[in-house]
Amino acid sequence: FYSGYGDKSIGDLGHVIVCLEGVSMLTAKAWQDSQQYAGQESSTRYVNFKNQPFLSFDKLGNPFLSEGESSSFDFNQQVQESWRSFYFKYQEEVLKHVQEQNPYDEENKEVSKSDWERATKARMFDIMRAWLPAGATTSVAWYTSISHANEMLGLLRNHNLLEVVDSAQVTEKLLINAYPA
Repeated sequence: FYSGYGDKSIGDLGHVIVCLEGVSMLTAKAWQDSQQYAGQESSTRYVNFKNQPFLSFDKLGNPFLSEGESSSFDFNQQVQESWRSFYFKYQEEVLKHVQEQNPYDEENKEVSKSDWERATKARMFDIMRAWLPAGATTSVAWYTSISHANEMLGLLRNHNLLEVVDSAQVTEKLLINAYPA
């Protein structure tokens, strides 16, 4: 129906879902950078960052995909690993502080102790995620109209981060294959 219609607004009637897995948080944010963004990123509250891969980026923002590509790789990895260590080292201390600031009220029958514990732990993760490096990998889903996908992919193909450009080019090829018009 899109081809030959004469008005790109017909593309607003068709929708697609794009899922990106194992991309850096920087790339996820680039995909989310639209007032029309509708989607979901993996919650940092529920990802175990003990073994989650972290990508290192050069001065231009291009990812080092393996060791030995640059002398900066080792330094970047050391910095990110120190942030990972900090993230885990201070979780208990931050949780204790959050719980002290928001004590459990045993007389409040509306909130159970387990709900309070879950809420304070979620708040701790919200605070500690500031120490996750932007190279930490995540997954992101994007739901959009075909016409907005076309516009957004045009922007993403010209992004200054190579990982964003690559993901946009792959996505565009897949969408063109599925929707040739």
